[in-house]
Amino acid sequence: MVKFSLTERDSAAEGEPSSRKAKRARVFSDEDDDDEDFNDFFNVGREDETGGSVNEVGDKEAAGVGKQAGASSSRDGSISVILTDPEVLDCTICYDSLKIPVFQCENGHIACSSCCTRIKNKCPSCSFPIGYNRCRAIEKVIESVKVLCQNSLYGCSERPSLNVRKDHEDKCIHTPSTCPISGCSFLGSCQQLSRHCSARHSASVKRFQYNHLLSFSLEKDCRIIILQEEKEGALFILNNASEMYGNVVTVKYIGPLLSKRILSYDLLARQDINTLRLQSFMENHSALVGVSSCFLIVPHAFFNSSRLLKMELCIRLANLS
Repeated sequence: MVKFSLTERDSAAEGEPSSRKAKRARVFSDEDDDDEDFNDFFNVGREDETGGSVNEVGDKEAAGVGKQAGASSSRDGSISVILTDPEVLDCTICYDSLKIPVFQCENGHIACSSCCTRIKNKCPSCSFPIGYNRCRAIEKVIESVKVLCQNSLYGCSERPSLNVRKDHEDKCIHTPSTCPISGCSFLGSCQQLSRHCSARHSASVKRFQYNHLLSFSLEKDCRIIILQEEKEGALFILNNASEMYGNVVTVKYIGPLLSKRILSYDLLARQDINTLRLQSFMENHSALVGVSSCFLIVPHAFFNSSRLLKMELCIRLANLS
């Protein structure tokens, strides 16, 4: 097995466009300015010939960290390599990281599968057909590349292969979320945010249980209510915005994508014998970021003389078989 460790090349010297450089930095750079994390990243799982660690700065420069083209091997046969030009692992058309399957034309130009279809199987570099011959060598390299999850600063220790990194990060439980309380700058994983809200904003949190009805009164000018599930601590945000035609109420889940579970909810607004109801699957966002596609519009007449609205909410959790 080959483990590649990636560094940013000197993009300024190469004259790389700033937008492309920024995209590449998000993919291949994980806190490069932090020397301790940097050295740990490039030396993970590596030992010298005597069994000692080479994680210390200055210890065995020949291990590859101090040299651009350096490489070292360990007892299990794996090697760590510094790839000074990560561009070779990008699609030359969309500039995203290559994902298997990778195709090449007769001249060796490569592209990802989706781009081959987009360009109608005509190589933009040489006009030869592309999208019919797999580039097995690059595919093997992509499978062997190990990179830090972008959420490593928030507690994720996974090093997925480059080929599945995006899939991992979409579902990573350490995906950071911002605190929904105005004026609070906290940023952390969903577990950290849950503990933060319990400790710092307990007065603003309403607790509930999955599959149980929660009854509450919503003030007309209240912009946000934090909902926290009692057993798992999962966070949900109820947003309320007053518009000319009524109040727009939305419910969001704060956390990573759920792969084996489904969240849905019933949201009701009551006024005497009148009832408004919204049934929907739950959307997930990083706190206040993102616009919900499902919402309940409540006419101003539903609020009583005290500017309160009677509401009921039931969040349902179902496991996929």
